[in-house]
Amino acid sequence: LVAGPAISRSEQLACTPRFHDFLGVATVQHALLPGEAAYHDLADDDPRRDLAWHDASPGTAIAPAIEDAPEGLAHLLIRAVNRQGQTSRITDIPILIDRTPPAVTLAIEECADPAWNGTLLRCVAANGAGAPLDLASVTLKWDDTAVRIPQLFNTLAHSPDATVIALDWPHVFRDRIQETGDGQTHRIVLTGLRDGA
Repeated sequence: LVAGPAISRSEQLACTPRFHDFLGVATVQHALLPGEAAYHDLADDDPRRDLAWHDASPGTAIAPAIEDAPEGLAHLLIRAVNRQGQTSRITDIPILIDRTPPAVTLAIEECADPAWNGTLLRCVAANGAGAPLDLASVTLKWDDTAVRIPQLFNTLAHSPDATVIALDWPHVFRDRIQETGDGQTHRIVLTGLRDGA
């Protein structure tokens, strides 16, 4: 169960809610509440409290549908109903629905800092209000060979709207640059630039 982070598919919410009641659990219900406000923060007369609750047999898995839900913050709500029709307290799990991949730009820029060899490779992954860049999936390559990104002289900055990676590429690839003969060309590749949803 992904609880709290970003999701893009219903199966990421698949879970089996467990409830116990001495009178017996008749059904387990779930609903999706779009928006930032938690269910318990809504006023009693707020029309958003009128939700489409979906029934599931106790002890069975649920995978709440998010295909028609708007992107952005939402809340997965889960409750149980016992055999006398009494409902449990609602469990409210905040989620971020994000189906839009980050907009990525790459550029080699001049840099006045002498420690950066006068140039840097900047990667900006703009995520808007969506999930941040999944750093575990990012791979830097020299042609087709993966290269480890050292922490020294390289930076990562994350804000609510974007993740920015700045690489001192002459330092990162210094050994490979020295091995390059006159007239040879190589490609610097960043792969796996996707968000955490």
